Amino acid sequence: PVQPPMRNCLICSVQISECHLGVDCCLACSAFYKRTINLNKESLKCKMGTDDCTEFKAISSCRKCRFLKLCEVLEQSANPSKDQETDK
Repeated sequence: PVQPPMRNCLICSVQISECHLGVDCCLACSAFYKRTINLNKESLKCKMGTDDCTEFKAISSCRKCRFLKLCEVLEQSANPSKDQETDK
């Protein structure tokens, strides 16, 4: 059987072989998003206090930054810019 090409989760960078939520997202990030979407977002606090833990590879341990990254990726997927459309 032919193996699907491996890609990386756009949120946590783990290798994935299938998409979730309609984007290159791992099952763990997808489940996290589904659990978190109904929470009070004000209760999420950045562990580093920067709201940008993605630069420090701590995204999987910081709930707020992981959620923000998920929202950003899903937003970009839902509303691709003209530049992204011409790159295809």
